[in-house]
Amino acid sequence: MEKPKSVSMKDWIIRGMSVKDMVSERVIEAVINHAFEEAHKALKDNFSIEISGFGRFYYKRNGARMRLASLYYIKDILEARIADVEGVSLDNRNRAKGRMVDLLTDIEILKTKVDEDIASVRRVEESVAATEEVKEGDREGIPKEEECMQ
Repeated sequence: MEKPKSVSMKDWIIRGMSVKDMVSERVIEAVINHAFEEAHKALKDNFSIEISGFGRFYYKRNGARMRLASLYYIKDILEARIADVEGVSLDNRNRAKGRMVDLLTDIEILKTKVDEDIASVRRVEESVAATEEVKEGDREGIPKEEECMQ
């Protein structure tokens, strides 16, 4: 059975499972919503998740940084549109305000993940620097190879 274009994939899966398994659509929808919410939370905390039967999904650091930059650019445009009382209609300003709410949520989610990446890179750099300092300190009391041969 092929999915009709007028129905979303989620609704099509819910209806198909409901008929096949003779389970209420509300129950199946609740299970699917819960699974996607948990997957979303897992991606916030981890760099990949695996969903059995669907595959592994990865968080791409460079893509996240580029997406964050584009979201900030869109934010600037929306702020200008909202502030332009004379040049932009009230309807367009209200749409921009509504879009701004979703945009700020997306920015906050990506920002925490990108900042987390930067912090972990800094921790690695600090760890390497500390290791190098220890290695240099260990060598201070040890005579050089030329001194031992004399």
